[in-house]
Amino acid sequence: MRTFRQTPSRLTFAHGLMVVAGLLTFVLVAAILQDRQATAEVWVAAEGLSAGSTVDPSQLNVLELTADDPLLQWLVPATEVAPAGRLRNDLAAGAPLLRSDLVPEESSAVGRTYTVPIDSLVLDGLGLRPGDRLDVIGVGADKNVRFVVVDVEVTRLPAAQQSSAFAATAGRSAWVTVQVDEEQALALSQARLNGQLELVRSTGAEALQSRLAS
Repeated sequence: MRTFRQTPSRLTFAHGLMVVAGLLTFVLVAAILQDRQATAEVWVAAEGLSAGSTVDPSQLNVLELTADDPLLQWLVPATEVAPAGRLRNDLAAGAPLLRSDLVPEESSAVGRTYTVPIDSLVLDGLGLRPGDRLDVIGVGADKNVRFVVVDVEVTRLPAAQQSSAFAATAGRSAWVTVQVDEEQALALSQARLNGQLELVRSTGAEALQSRLAS
């Protein structure tokens, strides 16, 4: 009589491990694909908008981005109520609305602004955006290097066509516009007469005591 040998149990166990591994791989791939397919909606300008203008929901459109887009942290999600406020800087048609683009209505007065001339290498290195905070270093009336003004807001930057690539053929000159009061404007002007001004990006840093700029 012919007898049949039973398959060793270790082969059955190995086969089971292969099946489990295959199922885990399938689940992981499915999860990754689902994440990639997930989207998030953000606000974009439906038309060109000027700095200082009030944002009207009718001037905005909704754009879908992938949920893992690294830019999402800077953008205004369309899941929120249509944003209200005034724009810090110009916004081209189709451009996404950044959180830093909006100035609340209660603090939207333009006030006084001052343009600080700088080398475009500084502009590139600091990677400034409207809404960033700056400390400005210069030579004071006492001929000592010190903080001339501290914690001033960046309100305007050169347009893209005027930045580094353009400046390379134009003496590498650039500028940054900041919001100031009367005393800060005078302090900056005095320091400019005494020499070049240096910028320190201080966004998110603890504000220096005002006495340092006096």
